[in-house]
Amino acid sequence: MSYEGKMARSSLKKAVAYSTELLGMIKPTDELEPWVQNKINDIDHYIEAVYGYYKFSDDSEEEKEMEEMPNGEMEEMMESEDSQQVTLGDYTTRHFDICPSAQALYKDIRGKTDMIHLIVETMMLQDLFFRLEKQAIAMGSIDEEEYEKADEFAELIMDNAERMNLVEEHSYINDVHMAKFRQLAGMLEESEEKEGGDGMLDNETFRIVLTPEI
Repeated sequence: MSYEGKMARSSLKKAVAYSTELLGMIKPTDELEPWVQNKINDIDHYIEAVYGYYKFSDDSEEEKEMEEMPNGEMEEMMESEDSQQVTLGDYTTRHFDICPSAQALYKDIRGKTDMIHLIVETMMLQDLFFRLEKQAIAMGSIDEEEYEKADEFAELIMDNAERMNLVEEHSYINDVHMAKFRQLAGMLEESEEKEGGDGMLDNETFRIVLTPEI
């Protein structure tokens, strides 16, 4: 029997209790020691990442869609996607097939940083981000709520990239994928659209394996 959930809940309750007390101890006008500010920023960052993961990572709809696909079609799709995924430790991505830049970066990321916990966390965040993009592309549009989710994921990903000193390497998040979200939301600036007025992006080829039913 696994007790990780029970332990996590206990830790969260303790964090809430300490945070409540600290709110009474720290005044708006206080000047904090740098290490105190850094620790509080770390807490904020990690809690926000976990919250985002649990709030937006419901795979039940995706699993239902796959169960309804013909066996041969599902196997072909999974085989194609698997070859474009990245594995690090116990985690294997599920949606990196949409982004060749992410594949290339993360297949060699151990040579760029040794911050393993941030690497895996950022892979997971990008999986959620790319999954949302696939769904938006399949629908042909995105509403305000879904766009805000995408923007939140992008911010979390780029926060991690900054902590790993790999901001430029993650430029595809905003330059390519958030641009795609803006296009689907009808928010693209004229300079972001490909010449010719067809509304497609010129930054990167979007390789997505989708079934006609989605």
